[in-house]
Amino acid sequence: MNDVTNGPANFTTQPTPIVAGCIFAGGMFVLMCGCMLAVGIPSGHPSDAVVISFLNIGQGDAIFVETPATRALIDAGPDESVLDELSAVMPLLGRHIHLVLASHSDADHIGGFPGVLSRYEYSVFAATGAPKTTAIRGEIDAMTASSTKWNLAAGDRVVLDPYNDVFADVFWPPAAAVAAASSDDNELSLVLKLHYGSSSVLLTGDAGIPTEKELIRCFGPSLASTVLKVGHHGSDSSTSADFVGAVSPAVAVVSAGEGNKYGHPHQSVIDTLSQVLNRENIHITKDEGRVTFVLSQAGIALKP
Repeated sequence: MNDVTNGPANFTTQPTPIVAGCIFAGGMFVLMCGCMLAVGIPSGHPSDAVVISFLNIGQGDAIFVETPATRALIDAGPDESVLDELSAVMPLLGRHIHLVLASHSDADHIGGFPGVLSRYEYSVFAATGAPKTTAIRGEIDAMTASSTKWNLAAGDRVVLDPYNDVFADVFWPPAAAVAAASSDDNELSLVLKLHYGSSSVLLTGDAGIPTEKELIRCFGPSLASTVLKVGHHGSDSSTSADFVGAVSPAVAVVSAGEGNKYGHPHQSVIDTLSQVLNRENIHITKDEGRVTFVLSQAGIALKP
């Protein structure tokens, strides 16, 4: 086992238990926080809470996770609207995000990163490493050139908070698919399952039905999660009935912008989700704004 340390983060090559029995090998990425007192869960939450917020950034994805010891931002939406959302969910004096992660390189997922990277300190920038030639991707690559970077692939485990056993298993994409790719596209989106206590959250990026089929084939019952972040903003190119059945969520979240030109979320997706969920357990950011869940050892609750 080789350890490479750089500041507050280190990487160790250890396979994720769930994935080691499948077709992938990977590593364990551990975020270490040097100053726990500077983080702090916002007031009103249990001291052991993990708070996950699906931010209201219009047509795109941006997800903020705060544990008792660390913070992570997964995607950053299409523009700097993410900055207003971060100021609302982070402590007043909080200026550090331990992990900044891009699920893939579509502009509606990474467009807000330049503003975030220029205004906040961060420990690690993570992505898949799949190539993409766009102006916004080039700007982000330049901004993160001297940063600690993790290229994630199926089989990796990201330990968000080693003190409180909060971690995310990477289910997709396989490293071989990334290496063979000519460009970063929806079917190379990172798919992560966040674990804390008895609760879990499956984050799917823009993964479509072809990826869903592979996830079912490879992981089967391991896909089961308390919360499903619906793929591709509720496009009918994602969220097959088989996939929803495999995940069997108690709650689903769709991140989509009001009046978006794509008609997201499509009614067919809402109908598919409704086969498993009551409508009040399907949350859509364009209708509700920011959607926040508080995870504790006792379970999960929607923040009013």
